[in-house]
Amino acid sequence: STKTAPHPFESFLSGTSSNYVEEMYAAYKASPESVHVSWRSVFAAMDKGVPAGAIFTPPPTINAGATLTSAAVAPADAAAAQDHVKVMQLVQAFQSRGHNICDLDPLGMYDADLDGS
Repeated sequence: STKTAPHPFESFLSGTSSNYVEEMYAAYKASPESVHVSWRSVFAAMDKGVPAGAIFTPPPTINAGATLTSAAVAPADAAAAQDHVKVMQLVQAFQSRGHNICDLDPLGMYDADLDGS
């Protein structure tokens, strides 16, 4: 038997979480109500033989009926991306060069006469 790699949208079904998913599946088989409704839909789809990559359904709060890619990844906005880069450059400039122009002694403690003379 040939083993196929998991679909990228369903990578949670393999790897380190596979034992957890198997335990949930066993609980689902014993009592479907014992697992969260989102997992019930995944396990029901698996039992029906739904192909890899088609099991995921985004919750209604994200974007009901959308594919995983369109639900999770916002469309690219070039102007917003360029503005974000400019803001990040400004923040980095303040972080790396801000000490050169700031007032390191706003209270004048370096020039204070602390000896009382």
